[in-house]
Amino acid sequence: MQLLPQPAVTDERYGLGFLIIHAGVLANWFLLDWWENEDIAHQLVFSSPTADPSAITPVSDKSVMACVHELKIHSFESDAWIKNVLSKPNNPDFDEYLNTVLNSFSETDA
Repeated sequence: MQLLPQPAVTDERYGLGFLIIHAGVLANWFLLDWWENEDIAHQLVFSSPTADPSAITPVSDKSVMACVHELKIHSFESDAWIKNVLSKPNNPDFDEYLNTVLNSFSETDA
């Protein structure tokens, strides 16, 4: 099943994004995000039962976005994209975006 847009890189799509994997209370969550059209984040959400982590399926409820803890990571990624890509319109630094790392995170930080 082809879920990601193809080709990955076009004039409007950069082939760049991020994946959040979160072992939650209700399920394991997989949030796959990518950047398009300068500043638009697209997202696909998957989950698996906590008792069967490899049984990953797309989340059918399209209104699901993220839990509050995952939003901190979305914020970090957004800030990194603004700093390294959007603030440098003549020379976006995709390598620096990819090298920008969230060094620590715990759910108590959120």
